[in-house]
Amino acid sequence: MSAYVISGLVLGSIYAIAATGLVLTYKSSRIFNLGHGAIAFLIARLYYQLVQVWHLNTALAAVLAIGVFAPLFGVFLWGMLFRHLTNSSPTVRLVSTIGLFVAIPAIAELVFGYDPTLNTVGLAGANPALFHVFGVTLNMDQVLVLVFAALVAGGMFAMIRFTTFGLLIRAVVDSPTVSRLVGTDPQRVSMGAWALGALLAGLAGVLLSPLVALDISSFNILMVASFAAVVLARMENLLLAFAGGLLVGLVQQVLTKIIPTDSTVLSGLVPSMPFILLVVFLFVWGANRDTVGSRTQPIGVNAGTARRRARKHDHGDAVATESALPSRLRTVLPVAAWALLLAAVVPLWLNGFWLGLASEGVVMGTIFLSYTVITGQGGIISLGQSTLAGFGAIAVGQFATAFGWPILPSIVLAGLCAAILGMLVALVAVRLGDLYVALTTLGMGLLLENIVYPIGRFANLSIGAATRPPKLGPVDFNGRTAFYFLVLAVFALLALLVWNLKRSSTGLELAAVRSDAVRATTLGIRQWRLKVCAFGLAAFIAGVGGCMLAMYELRAQPSNYQTITGLVWFALVATMGVRSIPAALVAGITFVMLPQVLSDHLSQHWQALPTVLFGLGAIAVARHPDGLVDLMTAQLRRLPRTIVSAVRHARPVREATSEAPAA
Repeated sequence: MSAYVISGLVLGSIYAIAATGLVLTYKSSRIFNLGHGAIAFLIARLYYQLVQVWHLNTALAAVLAIGVFAPLFGVFLWGMLFRHLTNSSPTVRLVSTIGLFVAIPAIAELVFGYDPTLNTVGLAGANPALFHVFGVTLNMDQVLVLVFAALVAGGMFAMIRFTTFGLLIRAVVDSPTVSRLVGTDPQRVSMGAWALGALLAGLAGVLLSPLVALDISSFNILMVASFAAVVLARMENLLLAFAGGLLVGLVQQVLTKIIPTDSTVLSGLVPSMPFILLVVFLFVWGANRDTVGSRTQPIGVNAGTARRRARKHDHGDAVATESALPSRLRTVLPVAAWALLLAAVVPLWLNGFWLGLASEGVVMGTIFLSYTVITGQGGIISLGQSTLAGFGAIAVGQFATAFGWPILPSIVLAGLCAAILGMLVALVAVRLGDLYVALTTLGMGLLLENIVYPIGRFANLSIGAATRPPKLGPVDFNGRTAFYFLVLAVFALLALLVWNLKRSSTGLELAAVRSDAVRATTLGIRQWRLKVCAFGLAAFIAGVGGCMLAMYELRAQPSNYQTITGLVWFALVATMGVRSIPAALVAGITFVMLPQVLSDHLSQHWQALPTVLFGLGAIAVARHPDGLVDLMTAQLRRLPRTIVSAVRHARPVREATSEAPAA
C-alpha cells in the first residue's frame, strides 16, 4: 500500500500545483480558466522541443520554458484577452477560455509538429537517479515533483501572508473599490497573477510530462483533477486547493489497488475519481454556491453598475424580441424558404462524396441546435452535449439492433433517454451556479466515457452497434440522396421546434432569466424549472442528432462522442453564433467541410489549422458576442443602404463637375 500512497502523493502534487495556479488567476480576475491544462501542455511541449530536439541542457531549458516563456505567455494572454473581459458577462469569459483550451494545443501542433512520445525527458535528465523510500523505489523526477510541491506550498503561504503582492491580491479581492482609492491598480495585480498562474501551469506540465504521454488527452486529466481541487477550495483558498489536489491524487492511486481490474465498470472508477470527488465537493459546498454565482463581476468594476448595464442591454433585448416578433417573422420566413430551396437543390450540384459530407454537416448542425437552446436561449454553458449525443447513439443502437425495434420509434426513445439524463444532471447542477453547471456537465461526460462507454454491450470491441437508416414503405433512406433529404427534414423539424420555443412565453421567460436573473425572480419566474426544461429539450435534440450521426456512420461508436471533442463543437458554435438557428447549420457544415477542403489543398502539417480557427473564433466572441453569422448578416443588411448613400453622394459631385466652366 505504501507504493500507492507515495505514487498518489506524486500525482497529487502535480494536481495541487496546477490547482494553485488556477485559483490564483480566478482570485485576481474572476475568470475561471478552462484553458489552464492547455497552457501546461504548451509549456511541456516547448520544454520537450528545447531538450530532445534542440538538445539544450535540461536546467537551461527549464529556466527558459518555465521561468521565462510561461510568465511572458501569461502576460500576453492577459494583455490580449483577459483584460478586455472586464465588462463581459461570465458566459463570454468562460467561452473565451474554452477557445484557449481548443486553440493552444492545435497551435502547438502547428508550431512543433505532432510527435507524442512515451520517453519524455524530465527535469532530472535522461537517466534519473533512483532512491528507495519506505521500501518504494522513486526516480529523481518523482522526487523533484515532491520537492517543487513543497516549495510551491510554502511559497504561496509566504506570498499571501508576508509579501506586498499577496496583500494586494487579498485587497482587490475583498474590496476592489477601496483598493483603487488607496492607489492600487487591480489590472496590474491581475497581470502579475496571470503571469504567476501560467508559471505554475507550466511547472505542472513539465513535471507531468515524464510520467505520462506528451499528449493533450493526458493533460486534460490534469485539468479535470485540478478542477475538483479548486471546487474544494471554493475558488478562493490557495492552500485548500493545494490540499485538495493532494487528496485527489491519493484517492485516485489508492483505488488502483482496491478496485479489481477485471471489471470494466469498476476499473473505470479510477480515471473517473476526480469527477466523483468534484460532485462530492459540489454537494458539500452547495449551501455556499452564491460565492461563485454572485461574485462573477471582475475586479475593478462596480457590481451595481455592471448589473444595470446588463439589465439595460439584455433585458431590453428580451422586450425588443417580444415586440419585434411579427416583423422578424415576416423577414425570417422568406429567408428560411429560400434556404430550404437552396438546400433542396444541393444534390444536383454535388457528387456522391461531397453529398455525403453535406449530410454529415446537416447532422452536426442538428446536434449544434442543442447549444442554441441551452446556451443561446437559456444562458447556460453545458459542456456535455457531445456526451448526450453519444448517449442517444448508444440507445438507438440498442433499441434498433439488440432489441430489433423499428428505427423511427427507436430514434424518438433514444432522444427521450438523452432528455431524461440531461434533466437529471440539471436537477443536480442548476442550483449550484452557472460555473458549477459547466464543470458538472464536463465531469458528467468524462464519467460516462470511463464507466458507461467501455461496457462490452455498447463498445462491442470498439466497433459499436450496427445501425442503418430507416426504410419507410417503398422509400429506403440508405441511399446518399435519400439520406440527405432525411437529415435535412429532421433538422428543419427541430429548427422549427427551437424557433417556436423562442416565440413562446417560455422562450421569453428564458430570455428574461438570461438577461437579468435577479429581476426575473422578482417577476415570479421560476428559474430552476425553466433551466431544467431547457436542459431536457437540448438533451433531446442532441440525442436525436447523435442517432442521425450513428446512422450516417452505420455504427453507434461511443468513441466518436468524446467530451473533449464537444468542447471543439462548443467553440465553433460560439464562433458562428450560439443564439442563431442558421448559425448552428453553418457551424455543422463548417465543421465537416472545412477540414476536408484544407486537406485537399494543404499539406498534412496544416491539418490542425481548422481547430486553431475554431478556438480563435471562440476567443473572438469576447468582441462579437452575437457570432460571425449575425455580424455578416448585419453587414449584408447595411450593404444596400451603403450603396444607395454612396450613389447619392456621388451624383452631386458629378453634376458639379459637369457644370464647371472649362479652363
